[in-house]
Amino acid sequence: MIKLSSAKRYAKTIFELGQEKGLLERFARDLSALKEVTEKVDEFIPFLANPTYDYSQREQLFLEIAKKLDLNDIIVNLVKLLMEGNKVKLLPYVCKFYQDLSDFYAGIVRGTLKTAAELSDEEIKAVALAVEKALKKKVEFTVEVDKDIIGGVLLKVGDVVYDGTVKKQLEILKDNLIKG
Repeated sequence: MIKLSSAKRYAKTIFELGQEKGLLERFARDLSALKEVTEKVDEFIPFLANPTYDYSQREQLFLEIAKKLDLNDIIVNLVKLLMEGNKVKLLPYVCKFYQDLSDFYAGIVRGTLKTAAELSDEEIKAVALAVEKALKKKVEFTVEVDKDIIGGVLLKVGDVVYDGTVKKQLEILKDNLIKG
């Protein structure tokens, strides 16, 4: 079982090192790149964690990847530490928790904006400005098109869902008609 509390401690330590050395943005970029590798290459973490391969082989492969990604030495050492301690499976969680800490520190909230049709950049900016005004924080959206919602928008920011879709309004109308 993966202990997420350990991943949070690693992320917090890296975050504090980043603050101390003025490398918060660099670490965010490096950990984001690593997270992307873990998501796109299914075999990456299992290979690094596989004890049937010699540690030096796994380390050499990782060092080649780190060089191509131009990772900071502290991030490289973090991954090597995780590999040595048989905790490399924590890496995606460390990356996520670091992003969460970085966002919190910068006053950023992340969200998903679903619409029935493609929105223009101006429309996305207008929604973002309205949400930023309401939350008093900077908002970054992932925009998705979902034809099933018919019209309107579905906005998820953190744990909060704002459902202004036609589909939801039709469901509410149906429930009201059934209840009488």
